[in-house]
Amino acid sequence: MKVIDFYPLILEAFDENKSFIFPINGTSMMPLFRPQTKVEIVKIDQIKKNDIIFYRRTDGSFILHRVIKVNDTLTMMGDHQIIKETNVSRDSCFAKVVAFYKNGKRKELKGFLYRLYLFTLNFKLFRKVYIRCLH
Repeated sequence: MKVIDFYPLILEAFDENKSFIFPINGTSMMPLFRPQTKVEIVKIDQIKKNDIIFYRRTDGSFILHRVIKVNDTLTMMGDHQIIKETNVSRDSCFAKVVAFYKNGKRKELKGFLYRLYLFTLNFKLFRKVYIRCLH
């Protein structure tokens, strides 16, 4: 099922102040999220560095990436990538990830292990070595 198929359901859930859970596709957010990882998204109240945001590009594609810089526009990048996407409009962002499910258990994006993950992720040399090892 494609995101465009359940996009109206996401917006409906947000209108009712509910979260929405769905499996993701793609590998851009590995190792945190693998294909078919279920993520829980909520309507955005504010956007901060390191938030994982669901947004829609001008070509209509839906993307789930991490905020690496906040200005008038956003700079985004997948955890499994080294190329930044700049000038992402805040208006194109409609949800943020608050949790994911691993082995049927809900894991919130907070706590010591998550902060340690963010620390290593933001260490550029580590990111480059990690991505090279995967290929």
